[in-house]
Amino acid sequence: MAWTRSQQTFLAATSRITKPYDTQTVDLPEKLLAADEIVHEVLVGDTRSDANPFLLVTDRRVLVARRKLFRGWRVLGQAAIPEIVEAEYLPTTLSGSLQVHTRSEPTFEIVSDDRPQAELVVALLRHLISGGAPPEPVLPGPETLDGSSPAGYRASLPVEAPENITASVMCAAARGTSRCALVVTERSVLVAAPGMMGWRFEDEAPMPEVLGAETTSPASADTITIVVHLTGGRRIERHGAAGPAGRTFVAEVNRLVGEA
Repeated sequence: MAWTRSQQTFLAATSRITKPYDTQTVDLPEKLLAADEIVHEVLVGDTRSDANPFLLVTDRRVLVARRKLFRGWRVLGQAAIPEIVEAEYLPTTLSGSLQVHTRSEPTFEIVSDDRPQAELVVALLRHLISGGAPPEPVLPGPETLDGSSPAGYRASLPVEAPENITASVMCAAARGTSRCALVVTERSVLVAAPGMMGWRFEDEAPMPEVLGAETTSPASADTITIVVHLTGGRRIERHGAAGPAGRTFVAEVNRLVGEA
């Protein structure tokens, strides 16, 4: 099933985040956003009660939400873009508060130590408040996956020097975090995910155990599902991969299998 526009743009926005977090967010768009709502930027808040709050700037509104135990996602504060009169980030010694002031509702905030991203969000909100045109939607794609993006995850993966990464693609994680990376090297296929201590590998299949890879979504889909088939009937399956980068990953896996 093709992902909605809100899922695609949320994945693209979270892929640009450098602040580590462990809150599962892959279901946030489905629970809180309209299917055609466009997410422009996301700010991750500091951990509270073992969960991170998130501030989202969409084409319609700003909202702060947090996943609560046994209750799922809850909106802590929100305002339509035309109702916002000011946004500001107030740094403190160890963190800072991004505050959103509205015409009629109480001010709401998110506490985050990610000052660069907070200031980017404030700049975007002030641009929109002043009547500026909204930015073009950004979909997940190779430009967020090649290590030159702010996330730069390929440079931080714990791959030993002799084991060169030949292809990789960002996907939605199966659990635990909002995103993961499928990585193929000359020796193995790996699944990497971000954690509090940086990127880590959570699954690995040596190339002799890899039978091949395929996509299970239409060739024209913006986001696709990737399945890597392994010996013994096992498989690695991840959803939400950007179409072009995902198909490149599959082709590279099959090339290495064919050369083995």
